[in-house]
Amino acid sequence: MNVSLRRGACLAFACALLAVTVWFVVDFPILRWTLALGFIVYAVCLWRWPWLWLVAIPALLPVLDLASWSGRFFFDEFDAVVLLTAAVLALRETATPVAAAPLPRELKWLLALLAASYLISTAIRLWPPVPITIDSFANYASPYNSLRVAKGFVWALLLLQPLRQAVARYPNAKLLLGYGFLIGLTGVALAASYERWLFADIEPYRTTATFSSMHTGDGPIDVWFATTMPFVGLLLFNRRWTLLLPLTIALGLLSAYALYTTGSRGPVIAVLVALAIGALALLSTRAHRRRVVGVLALAIAAGFVATLELPVMLQSSLGQRFLQTPEDAFVRLRHWRDALALRDPTLATQLFGMGLGSFPAIHQQRSVHEPRTTRYRWVSSAEASFVRIWSGQNLYMYQSVAATQSDYRFSVQLRTSEPHAAFTVLWCEEWMLTSANCTNNHLDIRPLPGQWQSWTTTIRTGDVGSGRHLPGGFVERPTRLLFLVSGAPNTGVDVADVSLKDSQGSELLRNGDFAHGADRWFWEVDDHLQWHTKNLAVNILFDQGWFGILAVGGLFWLVLRRLVRRIGEHDWLSAIYLASLAGFAVTGTTVSTFDQPRLAFAFYMLCFAILSEAATTQQMDNA
Repeated sequence: MNVSLRRGACLAFACALLAVTVWFVVDFPILRWTLALGFIVYAVCLWRWPWLWLVAIPALLPVLDLASWSGRFFFDEFDAVVLLTAAVLALRETATPVAAAPLPRELKWLLALLAASYLISTAIRLWPPVPITIDSFANYASPYNSLRVAKGFVWALLLLQPLRQAVARYPNAKLLLGYGFLIGLTGVALAASYERWLFADIEPYRTTATFSSMHTGDGPIDVWFATTMPFVGLLLFNRRWTLLLPLTIALGLLSAYALYTTGSRGPVIAVLVALAIGALALLSTRAHRRRVVGVLALAIAAGFVATLELPVMLQSSLGQRFLQTPEDAFVRLRHWRDALALRDPTLATQLFGMGLGSFPAIHQQRSVHEPRTTRYRWVSSAEASFVRIWSGQNLYMYQSVAATQSDYRFSVQLRTSEPHAAFTVLWCEEWMLTSANCTNNHLDIRPLPGQWQSWTTTIRTGDVGSGRHLPGGFVERPTRLLFLVSGAPNTGVDVADVSLKDSQGSELLRNGDFAHGADRWFWEVDDHLQWHTKNLAVNILFDQGWFGILAVGGLFWLVLRRLVRRIGEHDWLSAIYLASLAGFAVTGTTVSTFDQPRLAFAFYMLCFAILSEAATTQQMDNA
């Protein structure tokens, strides 16, 4: 391509991405000026130090999550950071082009297969075209949920060329990316530890840390810990590893404790498998063998101590979950079978799946053996804006509101034709899934078709807003105002004009009239099987069919082959990357990982980094 034409295309591309980023900030319901300032500082720093994104992107991936407060989870603040990164790097490309090794032929074919699979499976959900409404980008049942799921791969593809250029320009590019994941691990571990400390009196309690995607359960936090904990090994192979040893031990212990607070068996097993694979791979490299042997000795000692403490550990909530493994395994196996049985019995479905992100909607429409989840829909008309909620497995719509020990006036407009419909409003201390010290105000709604009914009640918060004392201060637990509907499975209940006022008459809720749809509102559920296939392979097979399995499996096989080759050439960093991917894969037995785009993005970035490194240093035979 002509140089001037190429630069013009890069400039147009960058301007388009910057325009989308600006639009996002202007339209975002919260923290506009904070985000704008943060984005500007990041863009300036990235222009000055173009390698910065290798650390910043994986570090921000798990912690820059505002969905619980903003209500935005289709296109969020992390997506904007990715687009801003691609825009700045494209602008730099017009000024100082950087060459990269040509893509290997086999990688080109795999990228084509992956792109085709995602494109076809997205089109399945979006064809025939569905009108865009206020509900389109705020509901997992929407056909546009396919775009939300697809962006994990699309964003990784967007950064593939900058990643390859970074590998060509910076010999330590893969190391920087690993440190980014390590910083992300530290952020999640600190958040999980703080959450558990704040709710220390509740048992059993399972932390969710920074992952708003845990509002429908599954295990994003499990996948993150299993994928990133092997990167603690980067500190052991640093040139100043003796000085960093206290930090290494502290971060290892913090991560292990945070992993324990999740109360999940899968990531514990995954981390053990990942560390074992990583240790064997490190031994195979014959690099820093004394350190590896020392780590293995410490691991064996830790395992011996854990064995001695096994009777005590079995009494914990995590220990009890291990004892329930046979029963839970049967439930999972049955769920996988039932999930695949929901698909259309056609050859096209076998090949290309039911469409990206289709499982929640299909399960709600077709499930026979499992309870169906609650439905909701955001509606905007000339008459009013409201949210319509049907009853089913409990779904709580909420907004974060600070509580003091006082009386508050709550009011709402309701409409239903259901004879047994009821509306309940709660004010609870809650981080994500487990609540404490809840108020409870309940109304049995009269069935008056087409007529709005007003309900006003007084909420007495009582103990809501408790917390933990610290020397010289007090830390309150986060509090949320939640509401749910029951007894309305057929036509549902319309909810409008939600208001919460304090004793001075000040309105505490934002967007209570739902004029801006789901902005400021988020939701959570008690039951999780209705939202996820709970297995990565089943997830891909359901969404993308055997074509998707072939494409993702081919990429994984190519990555493993490159890692084995590099380990054979004594590359210790490849051993750590291998451990990371092992942790990701093992958690995939109990988590439908790819329905969370951030996790899919992390997987593809790891794979592309490994292959870019191999392509640059090896100059692959068939490049």
